[in-house]
Amino acid sequence: MVEYPTSEYVIKINASVTSAYGQRGVLLQASNLEHYLDGMKRYAQDIKDEKAAILRKGAYILYHLAYDAHAFLDGNKRTAISVAFSFSDTNIENFEDSKIPEEEKAKVVKEIAEGMHTISFIERWLQICIE
Repeated sequence: MVEYPTSEYVIKINASVTSAYGQRGVLLQASNLEHYLDGMKRYAQDIKDEKAAILRKGAYILYHLAYDAHAFLDGNKRTAISVAFSFSDTNIENFEDSKIPEEEKAKVVKEIAEGMHTISFIERWLQICIE
């Protein structure tokens, strides 16, 4: 059974990633956060392969939290990548986000936030973690 992140969990992640930079975790758009977390559950239902579906769902939440949810005052990109990697790690055996260098993670999530990547691209990028 797939374990999905809750809004409370995402808010805690945001508080953690923002406090590391001396910022406050401030939720601005609770409805946007709930909308994308709910959408994540319905997304990729047509994909029969469980790993592929999890990667697609992880890509979905990474894309939307980084690009258009604007759920938090600060730390949206850091929250997005933390939630997507945590979700994938929880639901895919042998998922290793350490296979992607930290510098690359920062670069790609910045590009996602700027609208430079699609969900399909992100899904292929996450695939690196299970190869």
